Amino acid sequence: MTRCPRCGAALGASGVCAACLASAGDEPVLLAGSFELEEPIGEGGMGQVWRARHRRLGRTVAVKLLPLELAASEEFRRRFEREAQALARLAHPGIVTVHDFGEEDGQYYLVMEYAEGGTLATRMPMPAEQAVRHALELAEALSYAHGHGIVHRDIKPANVLLSAEGRAKLTDFGVARFIGPHSGGWTVTQPDKVAGTPLYLAPEVLEGAAPDPRQDLYALGVLLYEMVTGTRPQGDFAPLAGPLDAVVRRLLAPDPARRHASAAELAEALRALVPARTPAQPVPAAVPDDERIWQHAAALIHTVCTAIGLWAVFLCVTPRVIPASEAIPLVMIDPQPLPGGRLVSWARFEIGPLLAAFAAIGFCAIVYQLLEMRWRRAGIFRDEGPHPVEDVAMVLRLGVACAALFAVHLALQAAWPIALLRYVPIPGGILELLVVYYTWSALLETQRRRRSWFADWRLWAGVALALVPPVTDFARYLAYWVPR
Repeated sequence: MTRCPRCGAALGASGVCAACLASAGDEPVLLAGSFELEEPIGEGGMGQVWRARHRRLGRTVAVKLLPLELAASEEFRRRFEREAQALARLAHPGIVTVHDFGEEDGQYYLVMEYAEGGTLATRMPMPAEQAVRHALELAEALSYAHGHGIVHRDIKPANVLLSAEGRAKLTDFGVARFIGPHSGGWTVTQPDKVAGTPLYLAPEVLEGAAPDPRQDLYALGVLLYEMVTGTRPQGDFAPLAGPLDAVVRRLLAPDPARRHASAAELAEALRALVPARTPAQPVPAAVPDDERIWQHAAALIHTVCTAIGLWAVFLCVTPRVIPASEAIPLVMIDPQPLPGGRLVSWARFEIGPLLAAFAAIGFCAIVYQLLEMRWRRAGIFRDEGPHPVEDVAMVLRLGVACAALFAVHLALQAAWPIALLRYVPIPGGILELLVVYYTWSALLETQRRRRSWFADWRLWAGVALALVPPVTDFARYLAYWVPR
């Protein structure tokens, strides 16, 4: 059993000592004296990947650790080192950048660029236009890698990362093969071994064919189909819409000679499918389900806090008659005496409700900061162009419904007074709360996309319409209120 060189405890598969991590407290676990390991973000056959902070440079990086059981094998050490060398050969925006490679106390590590957007596996399925764009980015990256004599051999969603800007980046060259004059006579894996993920392997790979760039194109065809549909193509699979279907079927041809001759040729075919206007308009990030739940929860909290604030304000400005003994200096605005020693309080500083409102505002600020931290960690806090926010339309529809219900209520109340009309404010109030909720949901989504709150007129038109009933009712109340 492999043990930690620091404390002697048994090590897990990742090669990181769980006992040292648990006892670290506020002191981070350091690797090579520079990299503070923060949390695991991925795992594969060749090790575990951690998010880490480069202490000297102050930037976030990804650190891949070779399990110590594998490090005991010369073959796996060589594979790990050659993965680092493969990445070091490649400098392309569609391939993760390698920063460092080394060994400490028997722990081999590879330091790479950290992609804030996570893996492609968390974003599927997606619109066909976005899938084509990612496939184009990967085809360009593969064209570059193939030009340097490297066949990836393990194209799959988990091995495609997304940058903060939403660009696809190829990673995990652990089973890559070096071919042609660039190989220098060496490979990452043994030549007689089949490597990769079976569901993405070209038919000839399973029959023992030598590595070929067109095998990467077959895997990219499987991935492209999966990006659009959420399922992998099997048997007589359902066709895709438009000319994209022909591109995918050519990529998935059983005979390699019928596929695109190169990744560069594939890139040209995909480029013809991308509308000219789309490169200047980033596609909105697909918010993961767990992050969407947190965003809805934050909108609900903001709604409750807004209701508390409005309640406090209306209490302060609602006139009322109070005994002179309950008058408090400095908190009442223009109190007027009435016969019998009472006072008319037109407006006042309601200490309890206003303190509750200020506490609610502070709580909202904390909730938003925590939500923004989650957005940053998930890589979805970014400028995504002028794409509309879905909840804005809902705010406008609800605002129209509030104003229409109020207008119908006034008309019926004047022409046909019945007791049931007294209860119309109840559904009206529910609609008003829904307006507040969807307004906050739209504002939070707008903030996540780093856009102006005033970018869409429909949001504030809906809010203005929703304000008509309460403002009109309150104004009527003040106009007819008589102290008694």
